[in-house]
Order: sequence, then C-alpha cells, then structure tokens
Amino acid sequence: MSSTLMTKRQVAELLKFVNDIYPNVHLTQSRIDTWHALLKDQNPAAVMKKAEEYVLVNTFPPSVADLITVKPEKTRDQIEHEKMLAEMGG
Repeated sequence: MSSTLMTKRQVAELLKFVNDIYPNVHLTQSRIDTWHALLKDQNPAAVMKKAEEYVLVNTFPPSVADLITVKPEKTRDQIEHEKMLAEMGG
C-alpha cells in the first residue's frame, strides 16, 4: 500500500475536477465524505491520473471503482472459494 494517503481536500479537488467535466455530479459534503472513506488509502496522484485518463474516453462519470489503483485484498472466503475451484479443475 502507498505511504501517501488521500486527504479530504484532495478528494474534494478530485470531485471538483469530475464536476467540471460531468456537471451532473454535484459536489456535496456528503459525497466528499463518502468518497474519502473509500479513497483514503489510495495514492492521490495515481487516482487523479486515472481520473484524467477516464474522462478522455468515457461519457459517463467515474465511480470509485473506476479510479482506485490499489484493489482491496481478497477475503478469506474468496481465497478458499478460488482454491476449491482450482482443485475441482474449474
């Protein structure tokens, strides 16, 4: 995981950028708080780079999943399920 974490101010700047491109994405404190809770462990420069790349090729606004660079780790259940599928030859 990156040692540089995203601040609420950086999330607000990201959402302002998204709003500049997609005016229907309103910048509210609630949205900033929610996105910050989900993006706080991300590298701000990497997220902004993904946002800049995203807006050049997409007509709809990005979701958090479109912008994260460090994917959440798999749960124990997911790992066990994949192991079971591999053992079954699937």
